[in-house]
Amino acid sequence: MTNDGNGSNEGNGGDGAGGPHGAHEYRGPSGSRPPSDPADPDPGAGDPDPDWREEERELEERSASAARLFDIRRVIGVLFVVYGLMVTVAGFFTSDADLAKAQDININLWAGLSMLVLGLLFLLWLRLSPTVPPPSRREAEGGGPGAAPTAES
Repeated sequence: MTNDGNGSNEGNGGDGAGGPHGAHEYRGPSGSRPPSDPADPDPGAGDPDPDWREEERELEERSASAARLFDIRRVIGVLFVVYGLMVTVAGFFTSDADLAKAQDININLWAGLSMLVLGLLFLLWLRLSPTVPPPSRREAEGGGPGAAPTAES
């Protein structure tokens, strides 16, 4: 019994079964499995690749943390705190001539302190009321945790 590698098998009567141990399993262009049956309940079963569901969950978690990171309250709060600090420091080094121009009101100091307070209020608001990420597509469709109640329930 010899196998010439092109599907003919002289030992099996040339029926194209190939190989001494029976029929070859179909391997696609990259050695992948044949397309699965659409009625198959778990098409990922036996897949040698990493579980795509795990990867999807990780991407959703990263997306939720990115949404929290770029919350507009955080951006506004940090900018007001930074600019408030810079203007407050400038207010400490105001000359007498500049104070005389502003009717003896240290506007840099007051504006800087106001900006600093406003920035801290934004950051406090963010801390007390954190961003809740929207439910994932899977949770919204499947009624999983975080999904909105349906009319049936």
